[in-house]
Amino acid sequence: MAIGILSLMFIGILILSILFSVLMIYFKNTNKEKGTIIISAVFGVLIALLNASSLPMNFTGQILIAIIIGFLSVVGVVLSFTKLSKTYAPQIFIIVSIFATVLKLFF
Repeated sequence: MAIGILSLMFIGILILSILFSVLMIYFKNTNKEKGTIIISAVFGVLIALLNASSLPMNFTGQILIAIIIGFLSVVGVVLSFTKLSKTYAPQIFIIVSIFATVLKLFF
């Protein structure tokens, strides 16, 4: 029973990751761009924290890697408020953060 719920949670995380990535690219240069970037970044940080908190305490290297990958979302948000917001750099940082965290969480 618990494994089924866990697999549904993983499938939900994967679907939300794909959805947020597509929405960030779709809403480029519109009024909804900042909102999708911030929501996607928060989602990326939450998944990174889920990944880091699911590891045992003696896996400090893996925990540090998970936190650093989650920090890429914060970098993407900071870049979205600078001159680089006209490029795809903020979206790339957030998408890499989300999918690297999802891959690290799954494998």
